[in-house]
Amino acid sequence: MNSACNTLFIERALQSLVMDQIRELGKHVSTHTIDVHYGTPNFTADDITAVRCRFFPMVEPIKGALFVSTAMKAADELCASREFHLLHAHFGYPDGLAAFKIGRRHKLPYVVSVLGDDLLLYPQRNRDLHRSITTVMANAAAVIGVSRHLLDTAVALGADRQRCHHIPDGVRPEVFHLAADPSHDRAPTILFAGAFLPVKNVLRMIDAFAIVQRERPDVRFMLAGDGPLREAIQQRIADAGLTQAVDFVGHVTQPQLAGLMQQSSVLCLPSVSEGWPNVIVEALACGCPIVAGNVGGIPEIINNDAYGYLCDPHDENNIARKLTMALERDWDRQGLAARGSTWLRDDMMHSVTGVYDQVLGH
Repeated sequence: MNSACNTLFIERALQSLVMDQIRELGKHVSTHTIDVHYGTPNFTADDITAVRCRFFPMVEPIKGALFVSTAMKAADELCASREFHLLHAHFGYPDGLAAFKIGRRHKLPYVVSVLGDDLLLYPQRNRDLHRSITTVMANAAAVIGVSRHLLDTAVALGADRQRCHHIPDGVRPEVFHLAADPSHDRAPTILFAGAFLPVKNVLRMIDAFAIVQRERPDVRFMLAGDGPLREAIQQRIADAGLTQAVDFVGHVTQPQLAGLMQQSSVLCLPSVSEGWPNVIVEALACGCPIVAGNVGGIPEIINNDAYGYLCDPHDENNIARKLTMALERDWDRQGLAARGSTWLRDDMMHSVTGVYDQVLGH
């Protein structure tokens, strides 16, 4: 890929994972990012144009239109002063919709990365969202999906199969790896890492924890993250008599998360919907086995029980049984780490620049 290729990213409330990927891509191409936010931007830099959207109402057509108009105004100003060769948006909607309209106005091809909810949940919410997302999929020069399951969904929503590319997020091996000096006398610990949201199935997970704890009172539970269900989780924990067995560690940095994974007996992610949860790959790279919902792209990662167990996310007894099985098994930590290291961040970003080459005809 020619480093003179200028790529303009269209992003909503720029998050750490996407920013990390853009920085990696910046080693191979020139990048600039439009970050449309609705509060305080998470990142500031010379190569980021942060613009605030006035408000985000819950009426989707208005919400999408406000995002698109805000992004387009910033793009018009940037395109007037420099040349860009392509656009890239990391979410089908509204980011992808803005890329479609900016691309049409400035005659630029766009790449859209689909990550999960943008295709698995949004199109089912209402006709306007479905129409917008099918427009984005049908007109994209390329669609990057973190899982093959997502790419199948993209094709069903109008994407050209020949323009679809399976490229997971990848892990940073300098952060997520086996512990240099693993502890052999640590207490059995079940780790959850993620947002406290309904889609993560956190309340049923607590019910499963209670079942496990009745059989294994020595087990501890660690919750890394936060979110709107925190109070409900705390109440469910108190009702189940688990208060002394559960540790809330809040938001953690990536190195801190890696340390938790290295110390844990199993990672639990019983989500009811997922694209390609990178937290699973990161845990594997740290030698931590998985119990996760049999949904979305998860079976592509946990494709046999050498890496963990798939569970029925709608059945707390099944989740608990799989957790107990994982706790009782002697795992091949080297094999787990090798599986997680299948997808390295640098390799994945090289694949993305390969997609850029195809789009631009290099």
